[in-house]
Amino acid sequence: LTHRIYWKYLLLFSGSYILIFAVVGIVLYAIIIPWGMGLSMVLLGPLGVILLHLQWLLITNVAANQICHKIVLPNLNWQVYKLTVSQYDVSPSNIDMNPYVNPHLKKDSNDWWWIVGIIGWGKDRVENIVTTVISFIPIIGPLMVNVCDTNERTRKCLDPFFKEQNWSKQQIKQFEISRRADFVAFGLVSGILESIPIISIITMTSNIVAGGLWAINLFKSEEERKKE
Repeated sequence: LTHRIYWKYLLLFSGSYILIFAVVGIVLYAIIIPWGMGLSMVLLGPLGVILLHLQWLLITNVAANQICHKIVLPNLNWQVYKLTVSQYDVSPSNIDMNPYVNPHLKKDSNDWWWIVGIIGWGKDRVENIVTTVISFIPIIGPLMVNVCDTNERTRKCLDPFFKEQNWSKQQIKQFEISRRADFVAFGLVSGILESIPIISIITMTSNIVAGGLWAINLFKSEEERKKE
């Protein structure tokens, strides 16, 4: 992100993030501080007040990150990804899925798509409730929320690459299973970086660039494979 070509996108995202962070922060401050001030003073005294405000800051950061991932980044990801790939001497091409195919992975049945959809919707709602509850655990709660679901965070960073390849959900799942360790490591590191309040303005954008660099390595591997 030190390269000037990214500054325009970083500035656009910074403005959006700061606005969302401020709105979410004001709302959560009005909810958390009045309810927690008395209890924190009784239990820990002045230290409790400091920890309460730190908790508010961390929860605000988590909420702002999630909103940005759903509203702001989908429109920014593709542009940053294309810009990253264009800086390297690679030719984006269709990746052969054969090296990533797991023959033991069963294909989704079209006959049960509606049941799968309902289960998926219910799973998402339960996860949202659980992560919301966890985020209120003092100090470590918001950090846990930001580093959990590492595979989903990695998929978001690689989403422009998947769309460029026009891969189906089944193909993405195959690729994820074949690179499970990479997915977990990438998502864990990016989650830790995004858990730092305010600094996440930079790290959320840099994670997209990292996804683009991963795609570049895949393109280079594909070119070498075709030469063999």
